[in-house]
Amino acid sequence: MASKEERTSCLEVVNLMLTAYNSFKLSAKDVLKRYLFMLLQMLGRYLGVEGVAARVDEGDDKIRSFELLVDNYYAQKRYPSFYAEQLNISINYLNRICQEKRAASCGTIIRGRILLEAERLLYHTFKTVKEIAFELGFENVPYFSTFFKANKGMSPEEYRKNL
Repeated sequence: MASKEERTSCLEVVNLMLTAYNSFKLSAKDVLKRYLFMLLQMLGRYLGVEGVAARVDEGDDKIRSFELLVDNYYAQKRYPSFYAEQLNISINYLNRICQEKRAASCGTIIRGRILLEAERLLYHTFKTVKEIAFELGFENVPYFSTFFKANKGMSPEEYRKNL
């Protein structure tokens, strides 16, 4: 059973999804997909495998723990070594279970979470790109803009303008 805090977190994401859905903007579909993915990940973690006839292995536990750590530290800690150390496993093992369970490297998962938050902040706030960059732990705005453009194909300013 999910705790009150976990249910509240899920409801917040659902409300964000509703806002994106009602916006009728072209990019709302992409934002909605990311929120849905995030909600499904949260639900999977909160519900675990209780009542499901599935075999739980160590990799399942580690990937869930890794994703929780990423949710908590993505803005401060970008390197897989931090997460591997927190989980008491090697970086190679962390990468292997990420590939097996999520078909992505641990670095890709971390960058994806940073990008999701960047999109959310650009879409739902009036913060400047500079404020968003610093909030997400980037030391300078050009580096944040380069990161965003490499992953989204457009600058943060263009992304916000297209919304």
